[in-house]
Amino acid sequence: MGRQGWRRTVSRALRNLDDRIVLAESPLGQLRGVTALAEARFGEHCWPEGLAARELLLRAVETVDGRLRGDAEADNLRALLRSVVGGETVAQLARRMGLRRETVHRRIWSPVCALVLDEFQRLEREAAAGGAAVEEAARQSDCPMAKGD
Repeated sequence: MGRQGWRRTVSRALRNLDDRIVLAESPLGQLRGVTALAEARFGEHCWPEGLAARELLLRAVETVDGRLRGDAEADNLRALLRSVVGGETVAQLARRMGLRRETVHRRIWSPVCALVLDEFQRLEREAAAGGAAVEEAARQSDCPMAKGD
């Protein structure tokens, strides 16, 4: 799958963070790092790959959120990311912002998803290698955006 396909996959996953089945059945749920984390942390749960994908996505979101600070444009990107992770749709956000959905999707949401994809891929590679991503997730999940599990 190409970069645009992975970006779309991440976009769909971010809009379905509470659906572990959708996450498990997505291409993200089949990645080596996700399956390694699923075995290490969520082996006793139903749809462990979905929970593992969610864990890595939320950690990626948290990292991207932390990097998007400093100017008005970055603040807009952060607000959109937080809203979608919180369950709001891009269409709802566009209405609230007074913009067309296509404009918000193309100019704001797609670049945000690309940033999350980059961080997710880094975490997934680390988890596949048995690195800190698996160890950290196995110890605890203190991601502020993961609360409400």
